[in-house]
Amino acid sequence: LEAAAQGLGVALILILAVMAIQFRSIRLGLLCAIPNGAPVLAVYGLMGWSGIALSVPTAMIASVAIGTIVDNSIYLLARFREAFAEQPDYVEALIAMVCASGRAVVFSTLTLAVGFFVGVFSSFVPTVQFGLLTGAAFLLGLISQFVLLPLSLVLFQPLGRMRAAAALGSLLA
Repeated sequence: LEAAAQGLGVALILILAVMAIQFRSIRLGLLCAIPNGAPVLAVYGLMGWSGIALSVPTAMIASVAIGTIVDNSIYLLARFREAFAEQPDYVEALIAMVCASGRAVVFSTLTLAVGFFVGVFSSFVPTVQFGLLTGAAFLLGLISQFVLLPLSLVLFQPLGRMRAAAALGSLLA
């Protein structure tokens, strides 16, 4: 358990560092910890709540899921930054991000989740647990990308503050 937590922590730190380098923003890299880490933590919490023991297959869930979740984050954030560069308004940039990339992220993630959910038809319990929990992690990651990521961007404004009047106008529109 301790080794799995350490491995997840190291992986998350390295991924966030790479994202900060890619987006040339330490704040944006750190902000990505919220929507990228939450689904994995939620799945491990679900495991503890339901009494599923940490094993080799269930420990691998984090590495499989975090890769896809981070990939979606990079894809969405790249579109967000492009839109924000054109019009520095967080809400408008988020709308443009979802319009440009939302459908692709949703369908690719749903396809992956369904593919892993096929594992529930196995007679081998670790395969059932791995498939079910990994599919759940993908779905939680999808929710996180469209709820936590936008909330984090608007709340923390990592690309600079909007003027109060512009922010209020965007939220009321």
